[in-house]
Amino acid sequence: MEQAVSTITYQINQRIESGKFDVPMLPKVAGSVITMVQDENSDMSQLAKLIQQDQALASRLLKIANSPAYCGVNPLNSLQQAISRMGMKVIAEVALAASVGAKVFQVKGYEREVTYMWRHSLAASAWAKEIARIRRRNVESAFMCGLLHQIGKPVVFQAIVDLMEEDAVELKWADIQTIIQQFYIAVGVKLGKDWELPGTVIKSIEFHHQYEFATTALQEAMICCAANKMATLLLSDEPINIEQLMEQDVIEKLNLYEEDLQQLIDMSSDVQQLVEAMSV
Repeated sequence: MEQAVSTITYQINQRIESGKFDVPMLPKVAGSVITMVQDENSDMSQLAKLIQQDQALASRLLKIANSPAYCGVNPLNSLQQAISRMGMKVIAEVALAASVGAKVFQVKGYEREVTYMWRHSLAASAWAKEIARIRRRNVESAFMCGLLHQIGKPVVFQAIVDLMEEDAVELKWADIQTIIQQFYIAVGVKLGKDWELPGTVIKSIEFHHQYEFATTALQEAMICCAANKMATLLLSDEPINIEQLMEQDVIEKLNLYEEDLQQLIDMSSDVQQLVEAMSV
């Protein structure tokens, strides 16, 4: 088993160092949504036309819009109604998440494990947005940073599964996790560059665990770090408490005070609802 772990670790490292590690293409709609969100001249009709190009995505988005996390008193019967009620920015976030989730967070045979990764990314995106709101930073950028900060994990995961099949070996889940942890940041950065993601998102991918080394996008990296930790706490099924958060160095660095943390904790059920809605 140790030999198999070493072999697969070596193969992945060689592919990364040689620049031959294959990453999935950015879904067309997701790429257009990213561009549109950054363009102040974009409007709702453009977004609706874009999403309607992918009927599967449009149908999933409408289902999400009718979930308890988003729906009001009356059900939404069309994409136009959803955009009108939820607003362009929220719909764009949902469309981006739905598109990326369907494309990247899929590893056959390991549905339970990759579902956790996806739910963690969703929770991190929601927490990042709320932390950014408190810190008076760009909430749309924070959402994207939180959503994609661990995008390298399912990509490395899929590469491991492919190599296990090629080498006719099967690794333990603990060994798979170790390999993912070793390479997911490097692969995530490559993916971010190939997808031409905003620089702040790429820096958050690269430095969300070591924000002190970020020479640019420091605030985004710190927000992502804090959101990542809060996502882990939320998915542990244990109530989040202020003492847990105050133990994190990044909380102090972000100048988040006790009342800010309580405000975030009070949003836990809303974040959980969003995760449930986007996991459908």
